[in-house]
Amino acid sequence: MDMQLTVEQLAVLETDGNLVINAVAGSGKTSTLIEYAKSRPSDSRILYLAFNRTVKSEATQRFARASLSNVRVETAHSLAFDYVVKGSGYRMSQGYKSYDWCEILGIKTGDRQTDFVLANHVKNSSAFFAIAKQSVCRTSITAAL
Repeated sequence: MDMQLTVEQLAVLETDGNLVINAVAGSGKTSTLIEYAKSRPSDSRILYLAFNRTVKSEATQRFARASLSNVRVETAHSLAFDYVVKGSGYRMSQGYKSYDWCEILGIKTGDRQTDFVLANHVKNSSAFFAIAKQSVCRTSITAAL
């Protein structure tokens, strides 16, 4: 089935430089990027940054069905995890408290409550990705960031 492209989608296909597509759900972003990837050399490298794991899974399947191997589909979290944890060889460790994260990362907004909220987000994200067999020392976490 041939897709009828809008003027905006055609503009995307004609772009030569780096590109960011940001639009509402259901507007055709993935379909546009599939057409964009088809129009590029097979050795080109395209990053599709999905909003969540569900979108990532669906997009991965759609690119595979289109026989496209030049597109890497990630979420922001999975991309950061690959870079910081897998790419560096560090292991994540649970057990740090919010005040530890404030100290480790130097979070000092001027409002202690805000500091703890930010640190808590970091703590919860790191707990989500915890794969520890060994602990990460505080200096290693700081060096990785």
